Amino acid sequence: MPAMDLTELLSLNEGEPPAAPPAEPPAPAQRPAFSRTIRKRDGSTEPYIPRKLNGWGEWAASAFGDKVDWSRIVINVMSAMPETVSSAELQEKLIQNCLDMGTWSYYRMAGRLYAPHLHKSIHGAGIPTVAQLHARMVADGVMVRLDYDADDYAALEGIIDHARDYDTPHFALHYIRRKYSLQNRATGQEYETQQFVYLRMAMALAEQAPRDARIDLVRRFYRAFAEKKISAPTPNYVNLGTRLRGFASCCLYVAGDSEASLAIGDHIAYRMTASSAGIGSHLVTRSKGDPVRGGLIEHMGKLPYYAALGKAVHANMQAGRGGACTTYYSGFDPEAEVIAHLRNPRSTEDRKNRDLHYALVTNRLFAEKAAKNERAFSFNVYTAPRLTALFFSDDAEGFRREYERLEADPAFRKEWFQPRELLLTSLNEALETGVAYLANIDEMNRHTPFKEPIHSSNLCLEICEPNRPYRDMRDLYSDREVGWIEVELLGGERRRLDFSAALTRNGRSIFAGELKEGEQVTSEAGETFVVSRILETYAEPEVALCSLGAIACDNLPEDDDAAYEEAMYLTLRMIDYCIEHSHYALPHIGVTAKARMNAGIGLMGVATTMARKKLRFDTPEGREELHRIAERHMYFAIRASLRVARERGLPRWIHKTRWVDGWLPIDTYNRSVDALGDFRYRYDWEALRREIIATGGIGHSCLVAFMPGESSSKALGQPNSIYPVRDATLGKTDGNVTIRWAAPDSDDDACMYQSAWDIAEVDMLKAYAVFQKFTDQAISADLWRRIRGDEKVGSKDLLAQYFAMFKYGIKTRYYYNSNVASGVSVSDGGRMSEAGDAGACEGCTL
Repeated sequence: MPAMDLTELLSLNEGEPPAAPPAEPPAPAQRPAFSRTIRKRDGSTEPYIPRKLNGWGEWAASAFGDKVDWSRIVINVMSAMPETVSSAELQEKLIQNCLDMGTWSYYRMAGRLYAPHLHKSIHGAGIPTVAQLHARMVADGVMVRLDYDADDYAALEGIIDHARDYDTPHFALHYIRRKYSLQNRATGQEYETQQFVYLRMAMALAEQAPRDARIDLVRRFYRAFAEKKISAPTPNYVNLGTRLRGFASCCLYVAGDSEASLAIGDHIAYRMTASSAGIGSHLVTRSKGDPVRGGLIEHMGKLPYYAALGKAVHANMQAGRGGACTTYYSGFDPEAEVIAHLRNPRSTEDRKNRDLHYALVTNRLFAEKAAKNERAFSFNVYTAPRLTALFFSDDAEGFRREYERLEADPAFRKEWFQPRELLLTSLNEALETGVAYLANIDEMNRHTPFKEPIHSSNLCLEICEPNRPYRDMRDLYSDREVGWIEVELLGGERRRLDFSAALTRNGRSIFAGELKEGEQVTSEAGETFVVSRILETYAEPEVALCSLGAIACDNLPEDDDAAYEEAMYLTLRMIDYCIEHSHYALPHIGVTAKARMNAGIGLMGVATTMARKKLRFDTPEGREELHRIAERHMYFAIRASLRVARERGLPRWIHKTRWVDGWLPIDTYNRSVDALGDFRYRYDWEALRREIIATGGIGHSCLVAFMPGESSSKALGQPNSIYPVRDATLGKTDGNVTIRWAAPDSDDDACMYQSAWDIAEVDMLKAYAVFQKFTDQAISADLWRRIRGDEKVGSKDLLAQYFAMFKYGIKTRYYYNSNVASGVSVSDGGRMSEAGDAGACEGCTL
């Protein structure tokens, strides 16, 4: 059938019965009467023309060979056609019959039918120009006027390509329509189809570029989005080009051991939830029964503060649903056993809090105690402040020495517990509820470019960045850095330095917060002085933020590294724009975010890359391919960040990272990974190191994090994140949007998808370990377990998973998906995080 142009496609309204009857036609008396009248979209009617329905079916199927049967679809529609039918209803019946076939190719066929249906439904008789649509959206108040003139819009008209919609699976088009396109959700007025969404985003991101380079940058952004090479988080889709400036994805804060700091933490959670961010919290405070104000008051413990935090998070809505928070607690905390049960529905009401998710934070010493089934003593910031500080550091041996010193100290009052029992409690909770998470604090503080303590991760456990507690609410609303350190110099002079002031010590960059007594340092101005005493410190408080993006690796050629670097560069440019132009409800968070320039770039479509090569996630050969993917990803993330640094300069706080010393993830990864495959580097890392040192660092404080990406992967038409697929076809629900999803080419014998349910948990952890090697942050590392009949998961299996995390250097473990957790069935998709993601933030679901 000859190709139709867009005008022809939009003009088709009806069809004809197939030339051949079904294989088993019903008896003539039972055959339904064919419609003789078509009611067109403008309200007029015309006689039914059979040729057109066949034309629709044949055209929609023309790209898929023998994987689809267009005549069968047409027959199905004809057999159920009423006497009179509208052209829109006829089109919808064709689409629905394609969807009912339940394969990737039929979903693409449905997309080819759905695209012109969308254009007609939203735009009417003809698709408007970009200028026309934007003028209408500005007039209706759903978009702001962007700084482009008539000549610019004329040039942009030659960039947008609506024909791309005809090569998009139905579920991606539908998801973008319902979730990402700008519309008046109160009246139901729709404005944008897919390509308009991508061009609006590209125009907003390039608006501040120099005029002579702006249209080219729009073109590059637009092509990257439209060709589905890069992925943006939900806030970018729905806020770029509008009055809304909430782009933050992930928010991590730590509250200190004071009434003021705990109250500030609740305030942060409340305001940042309203700004579309997901929350990761850690309350580093004393425990139930500890003295307050010299013993005048007995501490009530963490549960009342968790209750307040949960309500603060759920007080504000994100796209029609409450916010979400994962709170972190130490395995050595005296209240850990109680906290581990807080989400369990069988817990008593006074020991239950289902408003939060919980992550158990442990270290290597805890793991060793659990492995040997030895007892350990609990502690917190009040009972053992130095030990607590070492817990959140890269000095694992220092922690061990201090622990053993206190263990031998008869004056130190000890409360003993069994780490193995606590661990099994948490692991069983994960199996039953899916949402009891794990974090390895040693690895988070060791395999990292950051020099300062990391206390926790974020809502989805892929972000690992430093933060510090606030002690004064006014600091949150400051538009400048507030930390300082007061020192006495040799000779008696007292001097106050900004906490983050850059200094040089023995030829290495440090910041003032690292000063130690007796050191000789040189200021940025070239003055050399010796610190005699540290008199007082007011550490810079910080809420850690991370802005996200992702690369769709399956949509980038394996042999085109230039294209991969370009995709990385554009993703970082997008992140830069969002950091610089976001509205910060709490101004000091904007100050520190811009000083850090934290990025988290993940991957989408890894399962498809593996399937096309018929590789498994649980074999050495499969892990070698994962190594190739992970190495390429980090290498070009660094190269792209260097490019950004040369264009706009280094982040103000780059001296707080190891990048300035030429740090690379290959320096600090866990060497146990080497035994998992025959791994060889494809890129010249030492040359890259020299370039980093010569540049003075890179353009961002961190670069890579593997988030779930459950939302944006639907728009891409790809499997999400670095996960294997659960099944080749799935029903996926996000809020009020339900789609029928299929893995790309899953109905092609050339592809071999491995189900996540068929990968043993330890084998999945080994696959994650390969990615963790090249990751400066962490992974939302899901596990899957299919439980058959009355099968019981033994303690040995659960402990083996935990110890594998430590053996292979994995920082975090996210959902533990089982087909029995919370009643989720494998046949329904079986991922616990389907329910969990529904309560997650708009940013962290990417």
